[in-house]
Amino acid sequence: MKALYRNSRIPRTRLYVTNAELVSALGRLIFTGPQAGVPVDKLEKAFARQWHTAGAVAGPYARTCFYLLLKALNLPENSEIITTPINIHDMFNMALCAGLRPVFIDIDPSNYQMSPELLEQSITPRTRAVLVTHLFGIVPDMEKIAAICRKHELILIEDASHSFGATLHGRQMGTFGKAAIFSFSSLKSISTGYGGMVISDDAELVARIKESLNGLRPCSAKDMQGILRKNIIIGSVTQPLLFGYAAFPAIRFLNRLDPKIVSRLQTDNPVQKLLHEVPHEWLWRFSPLQADLAMRCLKRLAEGNAVRQKHARIVLEALTPYALDRLPALLPGAENVFWRFPFKVPEGHEFAKFMNRYGIDVTTTLLPCCSQLEVFRSYAAPTPHAAAAARETYFLPIEHWLSEKQVAALAEAAVEFVRAGS
Repeated sequence: MKALYRNSRIPRTRLYVTNAELVSALGRLIFTGPQAGVPVDKLEKAFARQWHTAGAVAGPYARTCFYLLLKALNLPENSEIITTPINIHDMFNMALCAGLRPVFIDIDPSNYQMSPELLEQSITPRTRAVLVTHLFGIVPDMEKIAAICRKHELILIEDASHSFGATLHGRQMGTFGKAAIFSFSSLKSISTGYGGMVISDDAELVARIKESLNGLRPCSAKDMQGILRKNIIIGSVTQPLLFGYAAFPAIRFLNRLDPKIVSRLQTDNPVQKLLHEVPHEWLWRFSPLQADLAMRCLKRLAEGNAVRQKHARIVLEALTPYALDRLPALLPGAENVFWRFPFKVPEGHEFAKFMNRYGIDVTTTLLPCCSQLEVFRSYAAPTPHAAAAARETYFLPIEHWLSEKQVAALAEAAVEFVRAGS
């Protein structure tokens, strides 16, 4: 196949919030402050309606929301919370800050999700909760997981940050357990730079979390200026012309030197350290400025999901005959939203270099396998499938701003890579 024209080159990702929205937000932040925007409770009510829950509470980060949720649950000190290890490491730090002990179990290698069988085998008398991360927008078997939690009287929490709008037999991800958390970080389908949301059908639990959040300081311009400026730069360099003629050649050059350079630039929190209390800079109230950005993303969420699903079908149709073992297994009755399309590549960076030749930038997941991190040495567990996934899974860009022609071209390039190695 021929390489894509420069103005059709494909970035590894782009933001879901537009540059015009970001520039407007930064201007309002500078001239009127972060309190100019949509009332936060309007966004919370919209979330509660969208997910058909009793309530929703917005917070400064998903990790902060997770911490406040755990504290509001009043679990006994040193209780165990079972989880899979691929996530930002600070999610597990929040469990430690809340007085809990994370217990890592391996993923199901066929779909990257929590294995119901491993979950049930890992329950002990000290287990009180389960955190299920819906990696990449692929739907886990939440019906089996929820049944196990009910059987053993465990609190089920969903991290639905990758699965806005995904369903299993018509039921939305985020509604199977006691509560769910969502991230609004820069690259999520609903993006406010920083931010998160907790939803729950337990009105008293929602009220306790809201009371804790109301006690935090207001959001300041300092909290948001840096991330808005960074996202304006990302939004600019991933626009077709600038990406094709300037950013892509630079990325390709850096990838030849060291593929980790670009990934480090893309990571918000590269320093991994153990925490036993929540940093002060993570404790502030979600602002109306952020609520405005979130409402805009929420309104176009279904449309973006539908386009990604259509693009995923193009990739699946092209790759299934040649690379079925590299593709995620999808549950019957699941509506996956494919926030990222995972593709197993044991060959590693050779795949990235191959795709670069055709004008396609790809990356591995930037999420670590936390059960293998030195900072969590005391909680280490054998999770070989998760370790391999963090190392060998590349994302095929299928986002809604791409044309079907571009998606077909990247699928063709991936097929060519597989066939060349067979």
